[in-house]
This record gives sequence, C-alpha cells and structure tokens, in this order.
Amino acid sequence: MRFMSLRWKSLVLYTLLLLALLGSLTALTLFWFDSYQRQNQNSRVEEQRSNIERVFRLNSENIIRSLESFLDRGRDPELQQNSISMKNAFTAFWENNALRNDFEYAWLLDTQGSILASWGAPPLFEWSQGVTEVLRTLSPVEGVRCETRCLHYTALPAHWAGRDERVLVIASSLIQPVISLREIHNVDIALLIEDDLTQFGGWSARVQSLSNRTQLEPLLYEASSQFSLKEISASSHTIDLNDHYYRIWSQPLGNDGVSGHLLFVDDVSEQERALNQYLWQVSVLALGILLVGQIIGYLAYSAPIRRLNDLAQAMPMLAYQKFDDTRALLRKERGRLGDELNQLEDAGIELADQLEALTQEVRHRTVQLENMALFDPLTGLPNRNLLLQFLNESLQAQASDHSLLAVILLDLDDFKRINNSLGHEIGDNLLVSLSQRLANTLRESDMVGRFGGDVFVVILPNAESRERILKIVSSLLDEIRQPLQLLDQSFVIAASLGVTFASSEQPGNAEELIKQADTAMHEAKARGKNAFCIFDKQMTHSVENRVAMERELRVAVEQQQFCLHLQPQISLGSGHLTGFEALIRWQHPQQGLLSPAAFLRDLENGEHNIAVGFWVIEHGLELLARVCRHTRLNLKLAVNMNPELFLDKRLTAFVEQQLARQKLSPGQLEFELTESLLVKDMSAVAAQMSRLAKMGVTIAIDDFGTGYSSLAYLRQLPVDVLKIDRAFVANVPHNSKDALLVCSILSMAKQLHMEVVAEGIEHGEQAEFLREQGCPLGQGFKISRPIDEARLLGVMDQRLRQGLWLDQE
Repeated sequence: MRFMSLRWKSLVLYTLLLLALLGSLTALTLFWFDSYQRQNQNSRVEEQRSNIERVFRLNSENIIRSLESFLDRGRDPELQQNSISMKNAFTAFWENNALRNDFEYAWLLDTQGSILASWGAPPLFEWSQGVTEVLRTLSPVEGVRCETRCLHYTALPAHWAGRDERVLVIASSLIQPVISLREIHNVDIALLIEDDLTQFGGWSARVQSLSNRTQLEPLLYEASSQFSLKEISASSHTIDLNDHYYRIWSQPLGNDGVSGHLLFVDDVSEQERALNQYLWQVSVLALGILLVGQIIGYLAYSAPIRRLNDLAQAMPMLAYQKFDDTRALLRKERGRLGDELNQLEDAGIELADQLEALTQEVRHRTVQLENMALFDPLTGLPNRNLLLQFLNESLQAQASDHSLLAVILLDLDDFKRINNSLGHEIGDNLLVSLSQRLANTLRESDMVGRFGGDVFVVILPNAESRERILKIVSSLLDEIRQPLQLLDQSFVIAASLGVTFASSEQPGNAEELIKQADTAMHEAKARGKNAFCIFDKQMTHSVENRVAMERELRVAVEQQQFCLHLQPQISLGSGHLTGFEALIRWQHPQQGLLSPAAFLRDLENGEHNIAVGFWVIEHGLELLARVCRHTRLNLKLAVNMNPELFLDKRLTAFVEQQLARQKLSPGQLEFELTESLLVKDMSAVAAQMSRLAKMGVTIAIDDFGTGYSSLAYLRQLPVDVLKIDRAFVANVPHNSKDALLVCSILSMAKQLHMEVVAEGIEHGEQAEFLREQGCPLGQGFKISRPIDEARLLGVMDQRLRQGLWLDQE
C-alpha cells in the first residue's frame, strides 16, 4: 500500500474542496453573466425584428398615403368632366414621385388580375395573391417579394372618376428601410436572396446589397462556413474574425418559394472583451481566495495535523514496546482547551500503560508457561519434556566420557485404590510428599521427575558402576516404604521399579531407554510388586503378551464378551440351597471359554477393572432376582472383590441402587474379601466395610487361613462369614493337621458368631467330615460345578426339589 501523510492528504482534500467551492461560485457567476448577456442580445434581436416590421410598415404607410392622395384627385368633378384617364394621371404622378419615394415599378390591374398599365419597365408581374386579398378586403396589402431583387410591394384598391374597380400596385426599393434600420441600431446589414444557381461561400444565395462590403464580405464567408442560413434565421450566433467578435442573425424576407434574408451584423467585440476581462478578474479573484484559504487552512490545521503525525509516530512504537517514548511524544504538545485530539492522546497514553502492564503480565505468564512446559505443576519436579531433554543431553555427554548411565522408572503400586477410596486430594498430597523424599535421596547431578500420573523417572548419569546404581535403587525402595504422615493418618505405599542401563559400549536413545525401563517395571509388577527388575531383552516378549491381553480385554468390554457362572452354596446339614458364588468367565472368540486364571490379574491391573466389577454386581443381582422369582426362595449372591473395586467411593451408592432396582434385600448380597486386601489400607477398608454393614450387606473373608491371618482383624472388622480355603479342605479327613485346623476355624467362628463356608468340597468324605464337625455351609464340585447363566433356570428345575439341592448321582 502506498503511503501518503495526513498532512498532504489534508492539503489535497482542502484544496479540492476550495477548488470545488470556487469553481461552483465561478461557474454560477459566469452562467449568470452569460445568461444576462444572452438575454440582452436576445432582447436586442427581438427589438431589431420588431423594428424591421415597423420600418416596413411605415414605408408602406407612406406609400399608401401618397397613393391615396393621388386617388383622391380621381374624385375631382373637373377631372371627371374632362375625362382624364387614370393612366395619364398616374404617369404624371410617377414622374414626380418615383425617384423621391424610391418607387421601382407600378402596375394597374383590373379585378381579374390583368395588367392595364405599368410604369418603370417591370418584369412580369405575378403577385396575384396580394391582388386577390385587396379585392377581397378592399383595403391595402403590403409584402416583400424576392426574385431577382427583393422589393417592397404595396397594393390598394383604386377608384378613378367613377370607373370600375382597379388595383394599383407599387414596388419600392428596400434601400431606405435598410438605411433606417442601420441608423436605428448602428449595425451593418446585408441583403441576400436564396438562389440554387449561385454560391456565396457555403450558402446557395446571392448578395443584393451590403452596407459595408469590405467588412461584411469576409465575415459572411466565415459565417457561411460555420452556419446555415436556416440556423442564422433561427437564432443569433457569434463569429470571431480578426480578433473581433460579431453577432449575426437574419430576418427571412419574401414568399412564394423565393426567399430573401436581411442579415444583421452587430460588432460585439467590446462586450466579448468585457466578458473576457470579467472571466480574468473572476479567475484572479478565485486564485486569490484559494491562496488566502490555503494560508488560513494551514494556520488552522497545521497544529492538529502535527499532533496527528505525533500520534501516527507514537502508535507504532507500542509494537516495539517503547512505552516511555510513546508517552513522551503524546505529552509533548498539549493545548489549554481539550479537544478530540486530546482524547486520542489520552487514549494512546492509557493504551501504552495497559500494554506495558499486559506485556509484563505476558512475560510473567511466559515464565509460568515455560515452567509448565518443563516442570510438573503438582510436585514441582521436572516433567516428561525436561526429563527427555536431560536424558538426551546426558547421552550425548556419555559418548565422550564413557560413563555409565541408568534410567529408573518407578510406578506406585495400587495407587488408584488410594485415589478412589480417599479422593484425589489425598492422592496428590501423597505424590508431593513422595517427590520430596525421592529428590532428597539423590545426588545433585541426578534428576528425578514425574512422568505422569503416579509414574516417576530417575536418571542417574555418570554412575560409577552397576553395583552403585543398585544400591541407589534399594535406597529408593526403602525410602518409598517408609510411612507417610498426612492429616493425622499414616500411609504405607509401595512401588515397582524398572531399571535399564546405557553405556558407550551399549548406547541407546532416550525413548528406547524409557521404554526398556517401563518394560522392566511391568515385569516387577508381574512378579508381585514392591520390587525392582533390571531390563533384559526376554522381558519384551512378556510385555508384548500383556499389551496384547490388554487390547483383547478392551475389545471384550466393548463387545460384552464376559459372562457369569454361578456355583451353588448349600447347607451341609439340611441340604437346602442357600445361594451362589458369582464367578466371571470370558467367552473368547478364538480361545473359547476362559476361566479367571487366564485373564483376571491383567483385568484387575487394567483400566476396565472398576467397570467390569460393577457389571458383575449388576448382572449377578439381576440373575439372583430371576432365580428367586423362579424358585420362590430367599437366596444369597456372593461376589469376589479386589482392592480397587472394593475401595471405590461409588460402590455403596451403586449397590444400593442395584438392590432397589432388582427388589432384593441387602442381606442377599455378600462381598468376599481376601486377607491380603485387609492389610492394604486397614482404615479405608474398615470404613467401607462399616458403610456396607450398615446397609445390611454381609462381608466374607475369602481363602481364610492362607493370608496374613490375624485374630485382631476378626475382632475389629464387621466380618460375617469365613470361607475355609480349599487347601485345608482338600486333605480332610485323612490329614490330621488340616483336619485340626478346620476344626479350629469352625470352633473360632462359632465363638465369634460367624458363618463358615467350606470351599472345594469334591468328595463325599469331605462333605461328611465337615457336616460332622458342624460346618454350616459348603460349595464345590461334589455339590455342583459352576452353572452357566444361560442354563441356570433349567438346572434349578432339574436339581431343586422344595428347596433341597439334589445330588448329581
């Protein structure tokens, strides 16, 4: 875009406005002056036209008076007695008056238009129209006819000595009327007759007379080259010839197809010079007004334009953050009286202040964004970006100093359980405390950062040896296991660590090392958690299997490939059916029906653990309600719980909603917990068990006797049922120790008023022993294998009689 300063734009615009104004005024003035002149000229032409008629009329009246005086003599009695003829009398009259009155010809005609006599050797007379008009009106008639010459004809009725009516016609010259008109109007006059056989300049005409041949002849030649006779007859025209201006117009003369023109030529040079002088004066005046206006405009607008220029210079400075220079320039020139420019300057100063504050804020935010891009906002530790950057730099440095580098990926065990049970705020505080511990454990040259979620990465550059690195790993594990104090509570957490090494002999890139450490960490979790593993290439295969399993589990959830099998529980004393244990199965599209051993661990460690657990509760209660309606029995459903599912904060509300939906009582639902779950987070587990117990849901300890058994748990927690693990039942009654243990559990449960369910009953001897020892409930293959949900009602019809569960034999 081309640039033009406001100063020049204003000057051009102001000049154009002045020019337009002055041009309009000048044009109006000239138009008025020209209209005034044209009006005067038209008035003069009209005056001349009227004078032509008046002069011809006066000429005709003089002739008529003269002829009437002659005709009066014809009434004299003496003439009548002497029988003097009119011809003889008029001959005498003609000789005395023709030259004096410019008579050219005369005719005496009868009523038929025949010539009785003529005077002045005229050409053949053919003005029958005038004669007819005289005889009709018996009054004089006059007119101009142009043939070889233009003459003024006057006809009147003639009575002489009582004879028949006659018509007397006189043709007079136009010289005297033309001279009169020239003297009246002070103009030159030319008399032209249209003639197709004669050419005068551009006109088909011949000249009869010119008042000033020397002047008029070249002028008429010039006029004939510009205008036709018809145009000159219609209106007047101005002709410029030899620095003189002439106004020319014509009055048509004659009739009967032969026309003459009386041309008036008026010298209007003085008027034209006056007009030109007026034009010059008006132009000079307009130029003077323009210059004065320019000076006034400059004086009036120079200061505002200068201030606008300052504004134009100041505004771009803001883009370069020259805020002080901008304010100084805008405050340089301030008038006493405020105006719009002052408002613009104040707005510019305010804008500079705000932009300066905004720039400072942006710089501050930029620093914050840089920190957010490189540091974790929760813990303040380096984030993924800075960790990878540091790792790449350490690998580049390692290539030159041949040192050993280690990458440790640390993932907290079961941390989702803490978030789900205690809330994310507690979880975040635990992460902050743990990050401080980890940072304090390492050297200044090392780096620990949060990689995301509950995953941390430790980078150990310039390590002395593998042994030194493993000592650091052990110290990290010990530090993590130390109890954390938060909100008057003590938390014990654990972590799984994956370790990988890089050296000049075995280099690696940052992404590859992180991936290797992640693989080793998952292997540590697979081996039981709360430990570390060093990466080797064989781990890749097991990780790939786990990744494939996670992918298939995701598809199984999306396509609803899971189903439930229900294993009956009966009263060992009466044989009545009391309920079922819900067991999940996976109907794999390629591998067929899979038991929990094939997928449960991966499912519980994956992202769909909670969703599938809620589905088991919902679908299990739906099946239980269907069986209860079908059998009209009050049966119970036992559901196995893993730590994450049991400690989820939504569990109690979900259970209450599903029980109400299926119209079941809380006592018909039982949650089975393992002893290992109880020791994960004693306070959180106890709180959740209390909420469920208040609802009426029963709690069972599954696989009792195989975990971290403690009688204190049974005393402190609201446990309703103990399930004797199949490992103890399998060898009774032949193994005395197992038999003694089973009897002890039964005796303890009876003293604590707890129900007991014996699992894994596969033989009649086992069932008989348990019945004799007073075990209330039992389940196992001897009683029934788990029943597919699709066959459940059919099996009920086959093996259930009035509440008694029939043996398979």
